[in-house]
Amino acid sequence: MRINLFKHPVLLLKSVAAVMYIIMGILIIAEPLLLQKLIEGLTQTLTTALAGLLVIYGIFRLMRVYQDIKALKTIENEEN
Repeated sequence: MRINLFKHPVLLLKSVAAVMYIIMGILIIAEPLLLQKLIEGLTQTLTTALAGLLVIYGIFRLMRVYQDIKALKTIENEEN
């Protein structure tokens, strides 16, 4: 059975949040000086570490959304 994400807005919001974390991490990797200007005293190493953590956290959240969708599919299949 196919899951419609618009019927489950929480899953949609979780997906959007995960993608936003990944995009923020990629933007910080691409333009580290923007964040360094925003926060004084932030070194290149810390900027890269923050960007890496954001990307990893975004991927983790996407995995959790995938697990939630799989669980929802099994629940819906059991009901039918």
